[in-house]
Amino acid sequence: MTCTSCSLLETIKNLWMKGVIIVIALLIVVIRYGYALESDRNDTTFISVSSFGSKGNGKADDAAALLKCLDWATQNKGIVVVRIPYGIYLISRSLKFNINDCRQLIIRGQARNGNKPLIISNNFITIFDVYSYYWAPKGSLTISGLAIQGDNVPFSPAHPYFNKPSFCSGIRILNLKYATILNNEIRNIYGNGISIGYSNINLKNLNNRYDRVTIGNNSIVNCWGLHPEKDDYGDGIYTNSMKNALIYNNRIINNLKKTKQFGRAGLVLEYNDENCIVSNNYIFGYDRGIHIESDIGGHIIRNNILEGSDFGILIYDVPAVMNKPIQIISNKISNRGLPFHNGFRRIRNSEERCLLSFFAKEGCRKGSEIIFNQFEIDSGYDYKYSSVARFLASGIIVKDNAFISHLPLPIRKTVNIYLPVDSLVGNTFNNVNVSCTNPEQQHAVRNNKVINEVKTNLKL
Repeated sequence: MTCTSCSLLETIKNLWMKGVIIVIALLIVVIRYGYALESDRNDTTFISVSSFGSKGNGKADDAAALLKCLDWATQNKGIVVVRIPYGIYLISRSLKFNINDCRQLIIRGQARNGNKPLIISNNFITIFDVYSYYWAPKGSLTISGLAIQGDNVPFSPAHPYFNKPSFCSGIRILNLKYATILNNEIRNIYGNGISIGYSNINLKNLNNRYDRVTIGNNSIVNCWGLHPEKDDYGDGIYTNSMKNALIYNNRIINNLKKTKQFGRAGLVLEYNDENCIVSNNYIFGYDRGIHIESDIGGHIIRNNILEGSDFGILIYDVPAVMNKPIQIISNKISNRGLPFHNGFRRIRNSEERCLLSFFAKEGCRKGSEIIFNQFEIDSGYDYKYSSVARFLASGIIVKDNAFISHLPLPIRKTVNIYLPVDSLVGNTFNNVNVSCTNPEQQHAVRNNKVINEVKTNLKL
């Protein structure tokens, strides 16, 4: 990534923190501007996979030709742009390579009539598997404009990979410093659609992290997996060891009618992630929509829509170090689309399952804000757990949210507040109950609105 584009991205983040919604449009301009800068540099090399013998006809095995091209590209210093012309590239093995001496590698699909070049495998493999060494991380990678397809099949008792230790990814990136994944279509992967992180995670060493990650405008469809014994894969987007990441405008959809099983999580922010902006994503059909755990914090989770599950956002922290607060702002979270009596395999336990479970011991998320969100239980879809939302965290602000249930009175659900919050102000409680373990915190409760009968031990 050029210094100019890095500076502009910093400007965008500052604008976002001030609530300027046009950040997404600005980001797109910066990305395009950054691409334009590539061609103006003297150290940019352009190559095409067709020059290395790839056929792109959907019949020949193009793995060797693509790997030969990528190996050649990573031996070059400076910036290398690998072009993949429109076609169908059948591969029998992973496109696995070390980024080596190439300072910036850009892999770019060339569409035809709006259709992206397709890289497809009928084998149980990770499609792109890019890495550097964890003890000497380096390199910048961009992958854009590609369609990627794996061999996953709908769930059945005979599913070949379900609840087994092996899994794959559409794009897996390990131990780099910069990664940009834009405008790709990834489908039918058992495991993770996109996985970015470090292979040797050290919670006490924050030096080995990505300095910048951008994941935007991707379509991730039917990329799912479950390993209930360890709960360690099956995500639309999985991340760890990132700082200053932008994850925006992605559609992460596990079509339950087709796959017949939950994935693990639509989006994961995990070990050592810090200051990530997660914005304008649509997530459907996972055991939980967004999972945040063992991170540093400082994230903004904003304007996302989460559906197709009885579990929206999980925040779970038993801190090794003090976590920075996070902001959860203007999201819409619902069980809409989750079929009745579905029989899907759940992983997280029933006490946690709700539209927002915020668990943070020892005040480690103090100062976090949950504001302007809509949490809605739709009676037309499955929802059997007792909580609408639950807060087991002290020092947080719960303000101007709408908690809504369309369920009948006998099975009404509850907003559960187990630890003292700093503020419970301006919320709307519609046909839900509110239970507070420490009602003496009444001084923090004011100006809330009640619609329909609400049972509570607070003066809302």
